[in-house]
Amino acid sequence: MLRLPEPRGSGPARLRGLLREVGAERAGLCLEGLPGVDAGPDVPALTAVLGLLAGRGWRSPRGVETGLCGLWEYLAGRASDAAERRRLLIAALEAAAGFDEVGRVRDQLAAPEGSATPLPGSQGGTGTDRP
Repeated sequence: MLRLPEPRGSGPARLRGLLREVGAERAGLCLEGLPGVDAGPDVPALTAVLGLLAGRGWRSPRGVETGLCGLWEYLAGRASDAAERRRLLIAALEAAAGFDEVGRVRDQLAAPEGSATPLPGSQGGTGTDRP
């Protein structure tokens, strides 16, 4: 895992350093997946962090299978209600990096609740055991 030096000083410089650390951890999640995410307390917290990072321009490292779009999809598959699922899928659509991702997310937006399209590399199903 990439360890960044402890940010010196206070205020904006320290905050930027902390955001870089969080981004590095999020990149690790892209590489390792998100095993054990609890749809109850975990999804809103992960959604907030991912939204903050994405809003600040963070993108997943090149060459990882689960990029920013896939992380949004993963969280959408664990959303507590249909409105939240749709909101997260729209975020995934905005983060889509290629035509295949756009098509996959659009299919999920058009699909009835509970019939999510699996992410690449998953074993299929409803998305409950996606990486």
